[in-house]
Amino acid sequence: MTFKEKLDKAFEETHYEREEQLMKVEKMHRFSLSYRLWERKMLGDIRKGRVSKRWTLKRARAVIVSGIVAAVLIGGTAAAVMNRGRYGFANNRYISKILIGERPDDKPFIKECYGLPEVNGWRITERLVSDMSVKLVYDRGKQRVIFEQLVIHSGNMGIINTQDTEIDMLSIYAENDGFVLEIDEFHTTICWLYDGYLLRIDGNTDKNEVLYLVHSTKIINM
Repeated sequence: MTFKEKLDKAFEETHYEREEQLMKVEKMHRFSLSYRLWERKMLGDIRKGRVSKRWTLKRARAVIVSGIVAAVLIGGTAAAVMNRGRYGFANNRYISKILIGERPDDKPFIKECYGLPEVNGWRITERLVSDMSVKLVYDRGKQRVIFEQLVIHSGNMGIINTQDTEIDMLSIYAENDGFVLEIDEFHTTICWLYDGYLLRIDGNTDKNEVLYLVHSTKIINM
């Protein structure tokens, strides 16, 4: 085979390779769910003239992952998760872990302290405040109520006693933003989401008085 014949053959093979590449249909690129979530909120914030530096693509991925983890730990369907708002519960025999999906508007640390007014005989007897939580103990005679304010994070947000009671979802300020457990007629636990925090009250009191305390919660000076 002459040099010219070898050159013609090489050009012919290259031509067929290029033709095959042009005829090949590439798979359409699709953006990830986290990117689309980030883009949607970012564009919405720009239109409203407010852009959060905390809302990053990494943060969007964390929101998606936390939702998936909650669904897996709950062991239920997506519909069951939606019916309980942002809450998930990892159930054991006697106790359950509280799981909450994070959102961009959650507070990264304690910016203001919430608590209960010292009225109707209630007085603060203990307090513990940090950048991530507030714990206040209120006493009134033999009654005791513990008020907690927690920064929301992925993973275990606390333990509740579910041995002899059921979780009753509540809509306090938004749909399914809280839940209550009546351990017995003298012990009630209630949790609710407010202003980017998880708030919780445990006390030896009934459901009606606990709900009254929830609605009397306010920012206090520490």
